[in-house]
Amino acid sequence: MPPPASPAFREPPPSPRPESVSSLWSLSSRRNGLKESNRITQLEQQLQSRVGTLEGQLEEQTRLRSDQNSLVAQLEQQLDESAALASSMKETVAQKESLERAAVDKLKAKQVELTGLEAQLKRTQAELEEERTELGAQVDELRQAGQETIALYEERLNDAEKDKYELEARVSTLESRAAAAARSPSPTSPPPKVASSATEIDNEALREQVVHLQRKVGKLEDALEDAQAAAEREEAALTDRMRRLKEKEDAMKKELTEGRKEVDRMNKAEGAARRRVEEVEAALQESTATLEDARAEVEGLRNELANLDGLVSDNGDAGDLYTRVAKIVDRGAAEKQRLTDEIDKLRLSLEDARRGHSGISQETDNLRQTLAAQTAEIESLKKKANRDVGFNNGIAAPSSPLPSKHDLSAAREEIKGLKLIVQELQKENLAATQRTKLVESENQMLLTETEQLRQEVQILEENLDNSLLKEEEAHDDTPGDSSSLQRLLKDQKAKFEMETEKLRKQVTDMERKHARDKNDFNKEIGELEALIESKIYREDELEQELERTKQKLAKQRKSSKGSTEPQPSTRKRSASVASETSDNGEPVCEICEQRGHEIFSCPLLSADSPKDARGPSAAGDPQELFCTDCEAHGHLADACPHSMDVF
Repeated sequence: MPPPASPAFREPPPSPRPESVSSLWSLSSRRNGLKESNRITQLEQQLQSRVGTLEGQLEEQTRLRSDQNSLVAQLEQQLDESAALASSMKETVAQKESLERAAVDKLKAKQVELTGLEAQLKRTQAELEEERTELGAQVDELRQAGQETIALYEERLNDAEKDKYELEARVSTLESRAAAAARSPSPTSPPPKVASSATEIDNEALREQVVHLQRKVGKLEDALEDAQAAAEREEAALTDRMRRLKEKEDAMKKELTEGRKEVDRMNKAEGAARRRVEEVEAALQESTATLEDARAEVEGLRNELANLDGLVSDNGDAGDLYTRVAKIVDRGAAEKQRLTDEIDKLRLSLEDARRGHSGISQETDNLRQTLAAQTAEIESLKKKANRDVGFNNGIAAPSSPLPSKHDLSAAREEIKGLKLIVQELQKENLAATQRTKLVESENQMLLTETEQLRQEVQILEENLDNSLLKEEEAHDDTPGDSSSLQRLLKDQKAKFEMETEKLRKQVTDMERKHARDKNDFNKEIGELEALIESKIYREDELEQELERTKQKLAKQRKSSKGSTEPQPSTRKRSASVASETSDNGEPVCEICEQRGHEIFSCPLLSADSPKDARGPSAAGDPQELFCTDCEAHGHLADACPHSMDVF
């Protein structure tokens, strides 16, 4: 409907009529009413559409608010669960730390006890060394004194034998002259009374010389008996000292058994500590897995919060909700950092426990090796002392016959050979200890390498954590680029896992190599121990062969003694040689008691068996029985009381 014309341009109307004027006014009023009604309907429609949009927005806002409230409730619940988990982990860690402290205290006490035992072993070893040196010096002194006494006695006995042979030769010549003078008396010879008086004078002089020589021989025998008594006293003192040494050895063996028991207890405590460490490792792995799950959930919640940030940024009251969510996220990040620090502390405590365990195992191995070396040395000292005692008994036995120079030289050579064998065994033992020290140094190097690898792994973990924190901060600054950050995070995580897996493989390879080297060195130590045992067996065989050789020498000395050793009866009868002649002037042999020959031309002296030379009366005398085992008179080898003794 066109608007009415302006009054300025409107032509003056003609004078209307009253009916037309009223109709016009009604039409204009109706037109205005229609306009107002149309406008009102339009306004109502606009108002209804605005009200519908506002109600939709209000419902969307309420729905978003309810979703945010539920999300906040879920986050708070998860944070409470993580706090409970952290508290439980704290309690577990506190229990493990208390157990580890108790184990460390026990290990320290055991280490103190082991150091005490080691010091006691060193003192006992020093005492054994002193005893060994003193015994060696006394054995050398006894051996030298016995050799000097034997040499002096042999020299004096040889002089006496020479004098006796000279006197007997003179007596025989005088007897032959007297017999010749009695058979063919010459007219120019002096009267028989004068010749008999000269012969009697010569016989008296010879008797006096024989008596003097017998006195000299008696003095030498007394000196020999004194030397034998001194040797017996020295032997008794040496036996007493050996008894004390054996008592000390028994005490040391008891201490060694106690040390072995202590080592066994230490091994048991070590096994318990190893089991505890494994439990701590399992708990640490579980806590690490739980932390990884919580980290993944936090990352998902952070992405959801970033998406919610774009939704609530247009609303007026979204700032408070966003700040609340940001505070919750910060609190979750702080809780995560705290849990990470606790896990690092757990790892450090685990590494300390492993280092303590390795140190204790190494110290236990060292103590075992020291105990084995001390045991071997004690056994060698015992055998050497037994050999020295046996040799001294062989020299200083009062009833044994005097050994010859050949026997003494052979015994010296055998002792030198045995000493050389002992020195070789000591050198091999020293080489074995040096090899074990080398093995220990290599083990220490391997342990340092594994520690370096573990430190590198820890450094990589710290770098990864720092990079994750930086990425989280960048993610908080730029929430729109979440997908690219997630991809970058996943790539770095995969790279870190590959590096950690590679380092773990290297650590396992080093541990396997260490185990192989340890097994090889253990095998080598076993071979050296077997070699030492074979040397000990060889030494026993040499001792047995030495004993057999001594038996052979004793038999040879027994067979040659009959022709060289003077009989006791000849010493007593030598004074009456000149008087034991027959009535017709023929000499009478004192050995076979037959006429016609002298003592030195008796056919029994050239016999092979010494029993024939002693006569039939010697078979029943118990003092004339000779033992070839202990080289003593009075019994045979079958009834020897020393047959069960070990030389």
